[in-house]
This record gives sequence, structure tokens and C-alpha cells, in this order.
Amino acid sequence: MLAAPLDGRVTVIAGAGNGMGRAAALLFGQAGAEVALVARTKARLEATAAQIADTTGRAPLVLAADLVDPEAAGSVTEAVLARWGRLDAVLVNAGTSGYFDLDLPATPREVEDEMIDLNRRTAVNTARATLPALGERSGSLILVAAAPKTLLWPNTMYAATKSAVLGLTTGLAREWWPRVRVNSISPGSIRRVRVAGHIAPIEGPLDRGGRMDDVMHFGGEPADIAHAALFLAGPASSWITGVDLPVDGGAHLRW
Repeated sequence: MLAAPLDGRVTVIAGAGNGMGRAAALLFGQAGAEVALVARTKARLEATAAQIADTTGRAPLVLAADLVDPEAAGSVTEAVLARWGRLDAVLVNAGTSGYFDLDLPATPREVEDEMIDLNRRTAVNTARATLPALGERSGSLILVAAAPKTLLWPNTMYAATKSAVLGLTTGLAREWWPRVRVNSISPGSIRRVRVAGHIAPIEGPLDRGGRMDDVMHFGGEPADIAHAALFLAGPASSWITGVDLPVDGGAHLRW
């Protein structure tokens, strides 16, 4: 792989304030990209931006926006084009896991709506807003779905909304080839991100009831997802589209 595979490319990271999105933003910056950081909480974005600027000498574009709103997604694209004049890659990492101990009848309507908004609508709105600009650059759109085993956890709405992301990936890949490559990443159990409705570090292997019986017997890191996104955003994946890449420590082999 090239030392700076994204050198000169313009990228958008949605959900860049923490966890996997933040790790991807840092890695993309180190790989030579211009980075626009998007999330609802500006303070978190500014912290990520400061670290990228310190590391690379380039100032990211900080855009506090709620991508559940289609107009906000459009404004993000307009801001990126106004600054750099083009768009080469987009990672849509915004989403939520909800609460894994609720079956559908017990799921509060507000939790259901939150998962539909953050997992499905943010992906649809961001794709709709960015695809025309990506098509001008033979760009890459990367969505974040969920590893197969997480779709079997006791949370029907999570499974439904993340399965919709998989369908969106294949549908858009057909619609936009060869102008845009569209792929998704399906993370397994990642340390220090939201798992089972809580944000906490995962310390060591868990059993099946603890939702981490992957083949490798340890949780992934946000950087593992970031490196997968870097691959899909760059030239090394130029002949790949419509693919879901599981990054789950081999957990998919057990289901």
C-alpha cells in the first residue's frame, strides 16, 4: 500500500467525534487526506480536529450537523465543496446500538425512532447528498452495517436498521457503478465503543452470553475499523464495489 494512499483526496467522516469514526478521521489525516469531520457534538469534533492538525499540519473542516436532517446533510456537502471543490470519499459511521435486552414489544417508541434515524436515515441522507459529488471523482462511499452475529442479538430494531444498510450498500453499488464505489463495513465487538447500550471498555474475552465469542477471542479496536475504511477509501480497492467487509475477529464463522 502507498505510504500516503489518500494524498490530496478530500474525505468526509460522519460520526467523527469518538470511537471508530474518530479513529478513521485520524488515520485518514495521516494517510494524506483532507478531512471534514461531522457529528452532532462540536466539542468532540474540535478535539479530533486539533489532534489531526497537530499530527499533519492540515486543519480539518469541523461541521456540527445532525445528518438525520436531509438539509443538514446537503449543507455538509456544500461546505466541503466550497472549501476544496471536490469530494473523493465518505465514511458514514453515525449510528446507535440502542438497548440489547429489549424485544420488539418492549422497545420504547423513542428508542425505535432513534435507531431508525441514526442507523438508516443518516446513511440514506448522507448518500443522497454526497453521491453526485462523489460521482464527479469516481469516489468511494463507505457505510457501516453490523457483523452477522450482532444481528442475532436480542434487538430486532437494531437488526432491522443495520440490515437496511446492507441493502442500501448493494442497491447503491448497482445504481452508481462505475461512477462511485459503494461498500460497507460490518464491525464485530469493538472495545471502547457503545456495546449493549453502554459505553465502556471491554476487558478481555467474553462468552457467547457476553456477545464476544469470536474466533480470535478478543475484542477489536476502533483502529481495526479505521484501517478497513482506509482500504475501501483508497486506490487499493478500486475494483471493489457492493461488498460488505466483516471486521469481527472471525465471529461470522461461528454463526
